[in-house]
Amino acid sequence: MTNWLTMPSKIGRTILTAWIKQVPDLLFSYLHLTLSGVFLLLFLRSHYLSAG
Repeated sequence: MTNWLTMPSKIGRTILTAWIKQVPDLLFSYLHLTLSGVFLLLFLRSHYLSAG
C-alpha cells in the first residue's frame, strides 16, 4: 500500500529535478533564437533601406 503512495512522489520529484535542470538550457536557446531573429531583421531592414 505504501508503494502506491511513495511512487508518484518519487516520479514527480524526478520530473521536477529534470525540468529544473533543463530550464536554463531552454531559456538560453530561446534567448539565442530571439536575439538572432532580431539581428536578422535589423540586418535585412538596413540592407533593404540602403539598397532602396
